[in-house]
Amino acid sequence: MNPNIPIATDSVHKFYAGFGLVVFIASLIAMVYVQNSTNEKVIKWFEESAKIEKLEKMTDVDRAQLKRIDELIDITKKDKKTFLYFLISSSFFGLFVAGWGFQAWEKKVQPQIDKKMELELELLELEIESKKRSNKQFQRTRFTRH
Repeated sequence: MNPNIPIATDSVHKFYAGFGLVVFIASLIAMVYVQNSTNEKVIKWFEESAKIEKLEKMTDVDRAQLKRIDELIDITKKDKKTFLYFLISSSFFGLFVAGWGFQAWEKKVQPQIDKKMELELELLELEIESKKRSNKQFQRTRFTRH
């Protein structure tokens, strides 16, 4: 884990939103990877079966190998469907968690942060006014003639 990457821990809602986005993006990337790796395997096995089918005399071993390759292709296709269903489910889960986290953060946390910032701004304005008044009073007493 890279310690330079900041993790949003100031609000659990922000953490949920970030976590959901990570799950969603990782699921999408994994779907592409599963699709590509399955295609590579199936193409490799298809090429092997094409080589065996081109043989003039096929032995029992060759027929068994063809049957094994066909079974491997079927199993790989079924596994791909299973992985994709799982990844689609996890991507929807991630999207749901991210949406809930962002929505909760916007409705619950952000208004409080906005109110805090407004109060801090008012406080700063009052401090500035107070310093201006004290400077004016200081200037009047300093230069008045006796």
